[in-house]
Amino acid sequence: SGILEITAPLATISVTQDVLLSAISGAILLGIGLGIVFSVDGSTGGTDLIALMVNRVIPSLPVSKCLTIIDGMVVLSAGIANGNIETGLYSAIALYIIVKVIDAIISGFDYSKAFMIITEDRDELKEAIVNDIKRGVTILDGKGGYTNNDKSILLVVVNNKKQEVSLKKLIKKVDPSAFIIVSDVHEVLGEGFKSLAA
Repeated sequence: SGILEITAPLATISVTQDVLLSAISGAILLGIGLGIVFSVDGSTGGTDLIALMVNRVIPSLPVSKCLTIIDGMVVLSAGIANGNIETGLYSAIALYIIVKVIDAIISGFDYSKAFMIITEDRDELKEAIVNDIKRGVTILDGKGGYTNNDKSILLVVVNNKKQEVSLKKLIKKVDPSAFIIVSDVHEVLGEGFKSLAA
């Protein structure tokens, strides 16, 4: 409570008169604060407490998504009640930024994407990835559920946007008929990435 008393005068300081800029900057700061709180399993006692409780019951639903749903309903209800669509839109923008910043704080800022490439040109594609993209490849055996044809699944993890774009272009060039699944990876440990000892 002592810190609240010390920082209370800051609430009256206006850095900018631009509503959008205020919404964005405020959302970033709030997202950082909530991200730090959530990363240590804490709560501010607001709607995030409900989000944490829902996450305890449904672990597969991230806290940030729970918060989006709950606060989204609050924003929508307030917009309808006040009849002020503009304020509602600013709030929606702020909420989106808050959630993205929370995810970045909790998951870290490391950029990693996992590619699962289902292909019939395994060897050519594998060689191209290893030599051109300079990434390792794990080969899994698969079978088409509809065709019953044997297929190979190449698992590749890239750690920057440039590699992601290059890999997509490479796959398109080598095997345009390949089926690709790209997913976000929160953390990668091992050779070529973070050390397991860290």
